[in-house]
Amino acid sequence: MLSSSILPGTAARWLQFIDLFPWTSSTSSNASHSSLTPSQLFLGLTDHYDPETHVESIIVKTIWYGKRQGGARHEFLLIDIEDSATQMQNFLVLDRNNTESANLGDRGVLGGLGLGSRAFKGVTLDAFRISRDGSEDQLMTDCNLKPRVYLQKLEIAPEQPLYLYQLATLALIVSRDHPTYSADLHNCYFFAGLIWAAIQKFRPKAELTNRLGGQRGRFGPLLYVLSEEEINGIYTAFDERLKTVESNLAKTRRDWLRLKPKAPGSRSIRKGSSESWPEALFPKKSSPSRMPTIEELPEVDNEKPEITDGSALVPAVPPRLSMFRRSRERLRSLIGRRPKER
Repeated sequence: MLSSSILPGTAARWLQFIDLFPWTSSTSSNASHSSLTPSQLFLGLTDHYDPETHVESIIVKTIWYGKRQGGARHEFLLIDIEDSATQMQNFLVLDRNNTESANLGDRGVLGGLGLGSRAFKGVTLDAFRISRDGSEDQLMTDCNLKPRVYLQKLEIAPEQPLYLYQLATLALIVSRDHPTYSADLHNCYFFAGLIWAAIQKFRPKAELTNRLGGQRGRFGPLLYVLSEEEINGIYTAFDERLKTVESNLAKTRRDWLRLKPKAPGSRSIRKGSSESWPEALFPKKSSPSRMPTIEELPEVDNEKPEITDGSALVPAVPPRLSMFRRSRERLRSLIGRRPKER
């Protein structure tokens, strides 16, 4: 069963920078990864403006469309996020499971019923699963997604950024409008495919690398295909909700800036905050990168299927993110100290 470090109804109060970049915490945890539902992440980032959540600077850099090669061929999205204010990066998995079988077995059987059974329905378990140490390989192990293969890759264009709060809004809309899991309809293929299609519609400048796109939605002889009506319906609902979200963030940000100087012992505006909303604050191009580019990293050959169609390969994800090491005092000056739980 997936667990969450943030309880329902308290996400907006407790979501902190260290929930998305856990290794910045001075406290240790035995958990391999943590999970947030779309509603928890959405509320934590958008319920009201709070610079400590870094809502203005956490962007999605790259998204991989992944498929588990065993069992029910579970499909998921691997997301590379970056806080452009601190240049920290981490991996998230976004996928749909059902509450009775959060991790699919090797035989592709859900709740005792075959994958194609129309009788199998249940409550969905849509989740953002957060790496605790920046290791893609470890996150795949923790989420029971090995062996896996990445079918496609989307690289978000810097001039058309995708913020994490925007992705959380989209995931929330899909979860809200399709809350019931059915193995033959609103399954993991539907969830990952619908979010992927909506992102492409929302950010058309994103660069697509197609490796094995023909395997998306495929399970044996079966092929799940989304309709244009489904994609357009979700995108319209997402676009309308996003306008409301950004209007609320702009208003609460103005209120925060107006009231902040009056608070006793208040700090100055966090370095990296933008004066307008929203505006991505990217590192200067002249600054040396702390990580190699995706293309510079070696690929893992033993998990790649043979390619016979001559299509371009999707470069492998980096096996482990380099730790962004700062002194505790420096980190506190950047992200503040997390309030003690009461």
